[in-house]
Amino acid sequence: MESLKEKNDYSEITASDSGRVVSINVKQNDSIDADTVLITIQKSDSLFLVETIVDKEEAQKISVGDSAEIENIWGEDVSAEVKNIKADPDDPNQQSIVSFQVSGDIQIGETLQFSVGEKKEKYSTVVPNAAVKENSDGYFVYIVSVEDSPFGNRYTVHIENVKVLAKDDSYTAIEGEVVEKDNVVINSSKLLQDNQLVRLADE
Repeated sequence: MESLKEKNDYSEITASDSGRVVSINVKQNDSIDADTVLITIQKSDSLFLVETIVDKEEAQKISVGDSAEIENIWGEDVSAEVKNIKADPDDPNQQSIVSFQVSGDIQIGETLQFSVGEKKEKYSTVVPNAAVKENSDGYFVYIVSVEDSPFGNRYTVHIENVKVLAKDDSYTAIEGEVVEKDNVVINSSKLLQDNQLVRLADE
């Protein structure tokens, strides 16, 4: 550059945007045309569209607009969002193409690992679906308490109101005055009342 400056045989080229130089496409003594791309610059505020192929069943668990977590990049300056979901033309019955819009401090050619969709939560109290009942006041479960007596154990059932947090085909996660060691009623031969004495089926 100093040699060119001395000869006054150089031109200053100013980029229209600020950013990071990701490639230099020419070298000294190259002959170039007027429309030749000399340098490729990644704008500092660039948005990127990333496409990936996933199983159709997995794609059905997410929606356009869902936020995605980039697991292999740490920091709050990078974010991603699902922008489009479409069938893969090469295998439309089995695969889908998911497009993510990514913004932040990343570079062209960088590998990204996305995590999107419902996360697995850990719940302190999970009971079989059949244990959760519902009335006009909301959801509840029957809790069985045990009391010693001169004639043996006495079993009393109590109604405990709960909040349903999540459920699947078999189990329901609940929140309330119910702990892991409590005995909940799954089914009964008769309609139960609060504070009613009951007998266990195996006795």
